[in-house]
Amino acid sequence: MNLKGQGNSCQVFLEPPLLFFEGDMFINQTYTKSVKLRKDYDGIVYYKLRMEGKSSESLKVDLRTQGFQITSIGSDLGGIIESKIASDKEIDIEITLSSTECCESTAFFYIEV
Repeated sequence: MNLKGQGNSCQVFLEPPLLFFEGDMFINQTYTKSVKLRKDYDGIVYYKLRMEGKSSESLKVDLRTQGFQITSIGSDLGGIIESKIASDKEIDIEITLSSTECCESTAFFYIEV
């Protein structure tokens, strides 16, 4: 994931900054992990997520957050993080993978804030 910001207008972080699905993964099984997009100030954050690409056509990737989902390259979704309450200053981004082949694969996403 690539995190893009505009100067010092807001501070946001991905936790973890890189996401690896390690270990044995089986064909046609789904695997899900989450990252958090967190802001560290009281203002509103507008974000846009876009799937940029993947290294294998057999890799199926679903990305979900705040009730929305993208599954195809070039698709995007956006939203806001606006709360001033500390517990509501982050969103979960859920990534689900599956593959119809045995291979090493990578998916690329772009996050603009």
